[in-house]
Amino acid sequence: MITFEILNKKIYYSLTNGQASYNNQYIEYIDHFSNDGVPVVSDNTYPSLTICLQSSTQCNLECKYCFSKLKDKKLIEFENFIPYLNFIINQNLNKNRFYIDLSGEREPLLNLPFILDAVQYADEMSEKLRKEVLITFVTNGILLTKKVSTLLKSKGVLFGISLDGPKGVHDKNRPLKNGKSSYDIIIKNILEIEDKTFLGCAVTIGKQRFNLVKTIEELCQYFPTISIKPARLDNSSLFTFDDINFWKKEYERLTQILVEKALNGDLKILLAILNGDDYFGKFINRVFLNYVAYNRCDAGLGRIYLTQDGIISHCVPLSIYDKYKFDNLEHYLKEDGKSFFLQQLTNPYCFNCNLKKLCGGECAVEKENHVTNNTVLCELKKHLILLAIYLREELKLNEEVFKKVYDFCNMKMSRNKENLKFKTILNTNPQKSFAECKKIFYSTSN
Repeated sequence: MITFEILNKKIYYSLTNGQASYNNQYIEYIDHFSNDGVPVVSDNTYPSLTICLQSSTQCNLECKYCFSKLKDKKLIEFENFIPYLNFIINQNLNKNRFYIDLSGEREPLLNLPFILDAVQYADEMSEKLRKEVLITFVTNGILLTKKVSTLLKSKGVLFGISLDGPKGVHDKNRPLKNGKSSYDIIIKNILEIEDKTFLGCAVTIGKQRFNLVKTIEELCQYFPTISIKPARLDNSSLFTFDDINFWKKEYERLTQILVEKALNGDLKILLAILNGDDYFGKFINRVFLNYVAYNRCDAGLGRIYLTQDGIISHCVPLSIYDKYKFDNLEHYLKEDGKSFFLQQLTNPYCFNCNLKKLCGGECAVEKENHVTNNTVLCELKKHLILLAIYLREELKLNEEVFKKVYDFCNMKMSRNKENLKFKTILNTNPQKSFAECKKIFYSTSN
């Protein structure tokens, strides 16, 4: 057992089970490790599968940290992917849900016909499988006019928008091709979206510094889900320890604000962070549920990336490296993906880290850039883990608030698990279409 200090509080941490507390007591936890410390993997490790597609080779922004090397301007047609999608789905019929993510390497809305064809395919597959096949993507928001957003909503497409904080920072990171501002165009489009219920915001932080609390509070006016992550790949955006010290202070201030607001009954910002794929939010989710992390992400088992030429990779950013490109889809699904998944915690730097069971290991992209781990970002991750523990322990002061946050984390963790009520509706209404059964489910769940 070891101790850490964060915001003038002492935290006891167990090296045995990865649990932590103010009072040196550990409650039951979920462990996904075998006795020799190797993650236990099965077909049920991820109840859903995300298939990422290369939907466009073009973009209308000039983002400073973009990793894509695509220069080809030819139009990509969805029908090229259908044989691959059919094969992947048929090999994974044990999954409860499928996501087809069209974010790719460039801007999806520059190929709207591709999106609409994908929607038609997803609807047909949902009816055939009697399981959800959902279309999702992140857009830069430039082409997300009221007409387009209304169309996408009517088709059941889940989409998020990239917006890098305040106007000055965003426009420096994500200008138009001509160098001019993109921020005002995006905000105008956001304001015209009528139903923002499932709207998410993806924020990338880098060397450009800004007031984190103020920015999140402003974004919460538009978005019910906020996901903030550090930039990767581009050398101009690589963090220094000085940068990390700044962001540590910003996250400390954010944590104290979250605690203060939550204890006063205001959970809006905290739930917005927990609801998506936020860098800090994932650690908060884990510590609230006492969940031992056996990997950094779902790449290789719960997520794959597919190009129109049938080249497979573990995720979109890794597709720029030849060593992570595969051309045998069947072999990838049986061997390559699982092999990559198991490597995430096996490098010496991660294996010897005290906080590995709450972290989950290093991103393979970072390993490619740094040969080993990105030790600078590791400092930030360790700090965020301790702040997550601090937040949980402080919220224990109010049992009602703690339970609300715990229940939300548990609900998020269970989203892709089989819904027994929906399954019963499907089984008892074989004559009804999948879409009709969904309507019955939602009408009886409200």
